[in-house]
Amino acid sequence: MKLAEQHIVLLKPQLAAEPRFAELTLGSFTGEGGSLLVHGKVATQADADAANALIKASNPPCPVAFRVRVRPTTAPATRPQE
Repeated sequence: MKLAEQHIVLLKPQLAAEPRFAELTLGSFTGEGGSLLVHGKVATQADADAANALIKASNPPCPVAFRVRVRPTTAPATRPQE
């Protein structure tokens, strides 16, 4: 878990630099002997893929649990037909 916590310190500024990752959080947990947890929501699948790529490119020293969901889009309101 200590390795994950140390790596979080390095990753936080990188995620914070991208507004599209504003709803993502990083944490550590005991799974798999100490893991890095990435969770939250992003607007598009492309944003989720980019976040995953950023995390992988950082060469985490422990397993990563990537729990990022794409925020559902809301359909525009329609007016009832008269």
